[in-house]
Amino acid sequence: MRVTNAKNCFCHTCDRAFHYLGIARHRAMHRDNRENCEITFTYGSRRKYWYASTVEAVRKREVSECTFVDVVVEA
Repeated sequence: MRVTNAKNCFCHTCDRAFHYLGIARHRAMHRDNRENCEITFTYGSRRKYWYASTVEAVRKREVSECTFVDVVVEA
């Protein structure tokens, strides 16, 4: 791949074009904000990343596995 100034990658969530070296940080921004995103890369491959649903599923699993225990402290 030649080094260019062209913005060949596209984020469909934001409707913005990105340089191929900057798209990874942009995807990480969606991950940090827990947003799902869909990106088309330089050679036409289109990927969907599901960050929101993954985090919510983990939280639901943690809540369902919690058990509440009464603690009695003797003075």
